Amino acid sequence: MFWFFNNHDTKVYKYRGTDGAKHPVCEVNFIINNQNGPYKTFMIIDSGADISIIPKTIGEDLGLKKTDLHYLGGVGGRVGYYINYINVELAGKNFTIPVAWLTNDSVPMLLGRKGVFSEFDICFKEKQEIVEFTPR
Repeated sequence: MFWFFNNHDTKVYKYRGTDGAKHPVCEVNFIINNQNGPYKTFMIIDSGADISIIPKTIGEDLGLKKTDLHYLGGVGGRVGYYINYINVELAGKNFTIPVAWLTNDSVPMLLGRKGVFSEFDICFKEKQEIVEFTPR
């Protein structure tokens, strides 16, 4: 199990990773109207990312729409993306977040601040390798 409840409604997720590198992650359920049940996945929590990122292949699986093409740049270079709004269930709350659906698979799924950090008080505890989500 990679999560558990702490005090009150706080949900705690354990860091996960491969190759010896662990990252703060959380389970996110994407609620897509044309699917039977939610699309469940883990996303890396990136407090430095303005918006959540969905790689090309996963966006295709989710049936995301190609909207106006935008570009973003970062450590990995410049990449195109389409803005979509997705209903999610995270740490016991349902809400809608904007996502940048990338035109390639160069970046893993990242959970950014917009639409998420306003819903929770989020506490990263590096030493214990956990992150806590407390609903506001």
